[in-house]
Amino acid sequence: MKKSSLWIYAALIFLLSFDIWTNNSPQAEGFYTYILKWLDCIKISIVWSVLCVIGLLIWYKDRLQLKEQEKEELKDQMRNRMEMLVMANQQLSEYRMRDLLVDLFRRFVLNQPYVLGVQLYEYSIVNKSGFGTVKLNFID
Repeated sequence: MKKSSLWIYAALIFLLSFDIWTNNSPQAEGFYTYILKWLDCIKISIVWSVLCVIGLLIWYKDRLQLKEQEKEELKDQMRNRMEMLVMANQQLSEYRMRDLLVDLFRRFVLNQPYVLGVQLYEYSIVNKSGFGTVKLNFID
């Protein structure tokens, strides 16, 4: 249960118990006649009542809007962080792939008695005036 709903229930229970106490207790009659008598003199018009209700509704709607803005800001922050993580993961994926290949080559050389070493090259084919040239770039 939310904290705000607990306060509402507590206030309702207090009002109910206060109403029961004022209706059924002789001490409450004295309390009402001396302390709360001024409440009977106050006349609140319908216009003021409606204005108060509208003011409370506007305040409540404003609070909801602030909460929604905070939620959207948090979503934007999370989205930005996720984008940063994805970019960092893309940059690190090349190094991870190289580490995996080096580990694979190391295990291959250790397990094969006739293999002395493994080298990794990257090649590209360049066509120049009808002749194909293969260019090798040493990687590891």
